[in-house]
Amino acid sequence: MYSKLLCNIENYSQYGEVLIQGDFNAYTSTTPDFVYSDESIYPHAEDDSYIYDIGTPRNNLDHKRPNKSGKLLIELCKEAGLRILNGRTIGDLLGKYTCIKYNGSSVVDYAVASANLLHVYAINSFTVHDFTTLSDHCAISCSLLTSFYDNTKTQQAYLKPLPGKFLWDSEAINRYSTLIMLIIHVIQDKILEPKFKNFSVQNT
Repeated sequence: MYSKLLCNIENYSQYGEVLIQGDFNAYTSTTPDFVYSDESIYPHAEDDSYIYDIGTPRNNLDHKRPNKSGKLLIELCKEAGLRILNGRTIGDLLGKYTCIKYNGSSVVDYAVASANLLHVYAINSFTVHDFTTLSDHCAISCSLLTSFYDNTKTQQAYLKPLPGKFLWDSEAINRYSTLIMLIIHVIQDKILEPKFKNFSVQNT
């Protein structure tokens, strides 16, 4: 699953930043999801072309040792330049439990985002919502700060202004009256025609 996910991340990263969230079934504790700089260990082996990871520690109320899925998720974050939002984002600075069962609670649902989204403060908040009886997993949500620019151009059709009022003259009044009378006669003929169609006058 993680290899396919990594391929998708690489593909979609060409078009912008990445944000993934859901149930990873992963225990990660507070294992770093970024690569520590080894500058202090090898101070003379600097590489100006190497871009160091900038990471901040995260909290997690679930202190269970990382499982296989957790280790794979951490490696995915390091390889793809992603960061776990749980436990380090406004709205969830403690790393709240996301799964609550009869035999214990755990953090297995995560939101994972491109590191750049954290660096430019595009992640507004991450929230683990209150537990409900509908599921043993709490809903999680993430809000982003965005700015949109509408660059679409619309062509406006030219419409002639409507006259403020109808202009009448004596000739127009006569034409209007004649037309109304004609319509009245046509209607009368239509009404009376069936009634008197077979009517005849007999002399006595």
